[in-house]
Amino acid sequence: METLSFGDLRTVITALAAGAVVFGMIAGGTDWSSRVMLTLAAAEPRRFRLFATRALLTAGLSMASTAAAGPLLVPLLLLAALTRGSTAGLDAVYWAALTSMYLRGVFLVGLLCLLGYSLAMFTRKATAALAIGFLYLASADQIFTGRGPRGAEYDMNGLVFAVLNEKPVVPMAESDCIAGPGCEAVHVDLTAADGLVGVLIYLVPVLLAVLWRFTRTDIT
Repeated sequence: METLSFGDLRTVITALAAGAVVFGMIAGGTDWSSRVMLTLAAAEPRRFRLFATRALLTAGLSMASTAAAGPLLVPLLLLAALTRGSTAGLDAVYWAALTSMYLRGVFLVGLLCLLGYSLAMFTRKATAALAIGFLYLASADQIFTGRGPRGAEYDMNGLVFAVLNEKPVVPMAESDCIAGPGCEAVHVDLTAADGLVGVLIYLVPVLLAVLWRFTRTDIT
């Protein structure tokens, strides 16, 4: 059951992470299109605090949705193992690794939602944020993957796979990873911590840009 459960959990979290980016963009764009941000700015003149509150609220909602997915998925995996497979190997090490992946996934979803929200807050339109986000990730993909396996570590696909990597329990030979930047990241031993740092490398420049614009320019 190990490979199946890790792979299924990774698939669910990856889908939620992609959805979190879009959710963050929509939430940020709606703050502007509905003029809610103007109303809030009038009530809260400290713009850094206003941005931080809205951003953390949006990211928190995404993280809560992801956190709720774990307790729903695990019983289904156990049922599948009991009816179609085996529960052999479900020891303390297995559960610790699965829980660790689950918690890393919740944090990853929050970071990516924050990336989407920040892009929308910078552009002030969800559609523009989607276009710029696509160009941003595509440009980074071209830069990093063109530098071989070590560079491919920092492709976003590779970073997400590294964060959700089950390698501590499931050997690479038994993993369902076949090809792509994610597998290259595994082959060069990119750790989950490295993956999270890589995601922050994408996020921090966007955060700095949006904070500059939001705190230093007119928002009317």
